[in-house]
Amino acid sequence: MGKEAHFLRRAYRYIRHDVPEIIFPSSLPNPPGYIEPPRKTLRQHVAKINSAIQRYIDSWDSEKLQAELKRQRGEVNDSLTKEEERMAAEEISMLAKEFKDVARGGAHTMWPHLQHIYKTRVRAYREAVNQFIEGYKEGLAEKSEGTGGGGGGGRKQ
Repeated sequence: MGKEAHFLRRAYRYIRHDVPEIIFPSSLPNPPGYIEPPRKTLRQHVAKINSAIQRYIDSWDSEKLQAELKRQRGEVNDSLTKEEERMAAEEISMLAKEFKDVARGGAHTMWPHLQHIYKTRVRAYREAVNQFIEGYKEGLAEKSEGTGGGGGGGRKQ
């Protein structure tokens, strides 16, 4: 009877304490000095959800979004002159016409445009890499001048 009771107690303890820990392990304890943030009330949760919904709705309005981004960046309201507005509208209409012609022509007419886009991207990438290399060389030269002629990191023979 003693061995059976001991076995049942051990099985009960395993099921009661160990299985839940295996299935849902507890996280590590918080570090010392950690202050638990106060719990939010139901009213605060509802206000936060309403704010999130309102921001989501506003994100679909591009004019509001652009105005908000300008306000955050601190940009001044730079209104375009009539001439600039006319030129911008004309440029947009030219681009729209060009895209329409390209779409009608198919892949063969699209090839030169895509080639131009890729060439400009490659050119920009090359310039960025060259600027990085120049900056790296300048930094290396400053470092070698500061250490007294570059005797710091090389192999000794």
